[in-house]
Amino acid sequence: MQGIGKMIYNQKLVQDTVRMINDLKQKALQNNIVFETVLFMKTWPVEIAKIHKQLQTITSKKANWDFYLYKNFSDKVVTEADLVKVLNSIKYRNITFIFPISGIPVDKAIELSDNVQIVKISEINILKNLDKNYMDFLEHYQNESANVISITVLSEPNNDSYSYCDAVNLATMIISLLNFCLKDINSSFILNRYEFLSPFENNKFTNYIIKSPFVIENKVMKVNKLEFVPSYIGQIPYYDNSEFKFSEEVDIKLLKILYKLYSVKEKGTKAQTLFGIIKILSDSIIEKDKDSQFLKLISTFDSLLTCEEDRRPKTVQIAFNTLFILNQDVTEKTQMRQIVDDISLGYSLRSEIIHDGKSISYLSIPKVNDKDLYARLFQIIKRVILSLLKDPQFETIKTFHELFNLIDEQIFFEKRMFAYMILLNIREVDGSISIKKLKKKVRKSIKEISTESWIVKYIMFKREYSDNYFGKVINNVVNSLIVNHILICDSKSKRLQLNSENIAIDNQDWWQFLHESK
Repeated sequence: MQGIGKMIYNQKLVQDTVRMINDLKQKALQNNIVFETVLFMKTWPVEIAKIHKQLQTITSKKANWDFYLYKNFSDKVVTEADLVKVLNSIKYRNITFIFPISGIPVDKAIELSDNVQIVKISEINILKNLDKNYMDFLEHYQNESANVISITVLSEPNNDSYSYCDAVNLATMIISLLNFCLKDINSSFILNRYEFLSPFENNKFTNYIIKSPFVIENKVMKVNKLEFVPSYIGQIPYYDNSEFKFSEEVDIKLLKILYKLYSVKEKGTKAQTLFGIIKILSDSIIEKDKDSQFLKLISTFDSLLTCEEDRRPKTVQIAFNTLFILNQDVTEKTQMRQIVDDISLGYSLRSEIIHDGKSISYLSIPKVNDKDLYARLFQIIKRVILSLLKDPQFETIKTFHELFNLIDEQIFFEKRMFAYMILLNIREVDGSISIKKLKKKVRKSIKEISTESWIVKYIMFKREYSDNYFGKVINNVVNSLIVNHILICDSKSKRLQLNSENIAIDNQDWWQFLHESK
């Protein structure tokens, strides 16, 4: 470790970073490219990113590294002392970005972490250093009891724009979580939806929308110094406190749990994917166009519950995987039917909107209340997400590749059950049997199982699966039994019989044949 000036830095990291900076400066000199110009950044983006990462590792803080590199090192060879001096010269302070949002005002401040909270803007009791235009703007928020998301970060003045971008990303996620945690969803009238309150000018967006028009620094509220012109904010829905209460509309306990999970998520993991889906669901809630709103919702089923390698029809994949994740073995058939019917109907509506160019308000599918359907589909995908995030059976599942492998294992287990039923029924036959008659006997046998699995219920309860998916499953298993010389199929009559030389029905070793056909 090396100590110079105010801070102590890792000497090896400092040495490596100095070498990286000087090597890059030498490359630029040899290629007649001026250090820290646009051409310089375009030519060596990877090398620059590595230097930035090194500097952030050394200091454990973010800064506008390009600014400091150009200001201090553009015309000289860098030494370790030079770099340490620059690092020690960077001044950090706390700055709080204030993001006004729509939605039902909170009953009391929601503390998501030490530096993040949701609060009524009228309850922020601080000094205000604002001119009249901005004060009018602020009072408009206060009079309407607007909520704000308050995010405090450690930043240095030259890096505030980067800190702002990070804060926007976090605020966007919090809005997504708020919408996801709403207890009542209605596609046509979501009064309590949450979104940024963005400024308007003559009913048109300004060229650059600042989602955080105010910041707090040293307990003084100031105008966000990023280039921004305040103007009319637009209509904020008025909430009568006697009619709406935040604690009744938003699941606060769930909000805090999800925020905690989001805070510790890792890149490339199941959790990161799920929080990305939550953002899409939030976009769907905020969306004003009903067709786009519905399509965004349906897209979350595609993103979350289908696998490219799976050859089953998409709606079959989604319904099957949904029931698996929701652990539907204890669910009544009527509830299963509702889930599968809603998914099937949702994709029928999707097809009419996308392929036939129809609007959801004028679709031909009968007996569709699109408001109720939207709410039911939203709750289905919400339950799936929460199961994957919170259910102990998925705790060790870190990626969706692992999840689909787990589902494949369950499918394999059920195929073995079907194979067992096929062999039991064929053994009871004197001679051979047609595939059509075999399917009827297997179906009857499965219906008589007192503890049938949820997957069997899923295949059996709906008539269209009886003639379609059930038949495909049986055909697949029969073909595997034939390929592995457990069954014999007469080439002319297409009748099936046991291969007496290669099967012992009480010996379970033959189950292993399915391992190669999963």
